Amino acid sequence: MGLLKRGRERVLVANLYIRIARDLQKAYLPHERFGTTLDAFSICVVLLVARAEGTPMTASRIARVLDTPRTTVLRKLEFLCEHHMVEKQGSAYTLNTETANHPRVLAAVERTLRDVCDVCAELREICDANRGVTVSQVVGNRATVHNG
Repeated sequence: MGLLKRGRERVLVANLYIRIARDLQKAYLPHERFGTTLDAFSICVVLLVARAEGTPMTASRIARVLDTPRTTVLRKLEFLCEHHMVEKQGSAYTLNTETANHPRVLAAVERTLRDVCDVCAELREICDANRGVTVSQVVGNRATVHNG
């Protein structure tokens, strides 16, 4: 078995993804098992982005974003509506604000932000050491990079 290129970095990102997904899924759907609700949770994530951007989302649009059959999305939306995570308004769906702003969810968001910052710091150290490059300033999603 050969070495995994950029293995340390990939493991950091993969573990971060799992921690984020598990923690936020448990915050939003505390009585559901993690692995069995990832698809429904993905719909919540799409609806969170849509709500922040002020974009209404129909089941067809969600299905296109997630590359998932519309019938599957409709089934998951029904599940999410039953759990008061999502509300239907005409043909559009939106994330339930009261549930999304629940203290349990906000605490999970804070933990997620800390985790992301910690992993970014580790990745920055790895990149700096591997490339002789330092990231001196991040503005939005752009970084000012200096060769070391």
